[in-house]
Amino acid sequence: ACVAAGAVLGSGHDEKHLKLLQQNILKCLDPKESLELLKSMAKGLSIAAEMNSSFFQSKGTQPLLDAALKNSMTGQQRVQLAFNNFLWLALDVKSGEDGLKRYTDEAMFENSKKMTPLFS
Repeated sequence: ACVAAGAVLGSGHDEKHLKLLQQNILKCLDPKESLELLKSMAKGLSIAAEMNSSFFQSKGTQPLLDAALKNSMTGQQRVQLAFNNFLWLALDVKSGEDGLKRYTDEAMFENSKKMTPLFS
């Protein structure tokens, strides 16, 4: 179900799907959740980023990116790597620093400080 949530997000062309799913997704992104659940969530969000590369560029996705950042820095290494991969895709790092800059411009200072070293 977690992987499917990402596919649903990626296939949506507006923020309607995000508003419907965001609270449930954020609950699943709690670092206290199981290793398998967190890895599945990272995979689902990565699918969403691959399906719709501009989806995570909207302000409405900021809480998801913040939760992913938290998971990329805590817990099991496999979970960290899965969320690092998602953030790489969501911020479109391969195309340059625009996605990272967009995130740091909108994020709280602490999250901005944490995100920058991951991709610099």
